[in-house]
Amino acid sequence: MAIEFTVFKGSTSRAPGLGHEGVGTIVEVGSRVHEISDFKVGDRVGMGWFQKFCGHCKVCVRGRQNLCINNEQFGTANHDQGTFATGIAWDVSALFKVPDGIASEDAGPLMCGGATVWDPLFSNGARAGDRIGIVGIGGLGHLAIQFASKMAFQAVVFSRSESKREEAMSFGATEYHATEGRDSLEGITPVDYLLITANTLPDLTP
Repeated sequence: MAIEFTVFKGSTSRAPGLGHEGVGTIVEVGSRVHEISDFKVGDRVGMGWFQKFCGHCKVCVRGRQNLCINNEQFGTANHDQGTFATGIAWDVSALFKVPDGIASEDAGPLMCGGATVWDPLFSNGARAGDRIGIVGIGGLGHLAIQFASKMAFQAVVFSRSESKREEAMSFGATEYHATEGRDSLEGITPVDYLLITANTLPDLTP
């Protein structure tokens, strides 16, 4: 809820629709939906921070819709639409079919938190076997470890203390390094990519 309150505090006189990630079942489609997609009534779909992509700008054409300069997104457009509602209207460009094997309560967090860590893992040229450093084991970090492991990367986890070692390893971490009390990371094989999921930027001084 912190994101919702941060976004909307003082930004609108209307009662906003809260919720920026969710899963629902389509009950009605627009008259032209069948022309641009195969979504239909009864489909279970997920939706996240973005509510619409233009589909024709340079980044959309390249498949990087999250960078669309013409997007409509939570907090800046359609203030009455939020995933905590019993019903919402969403553009087909920002809907994603949820596979039958994934429960709705598990799929919901993937629409924002999952997408946040999936994109850098998927879009920056990392290959199987690469060492992906993951800093911070909160909500995003947990997902990053699981994704990295399933994508055949080496998930090299950095956390302040030893308290989350067992948890991180159970999610697929290849290595776990506690940084508290260390003056340097000397002796650790360098990583190929670094994904920072902590809420503060760590000291990256060599």
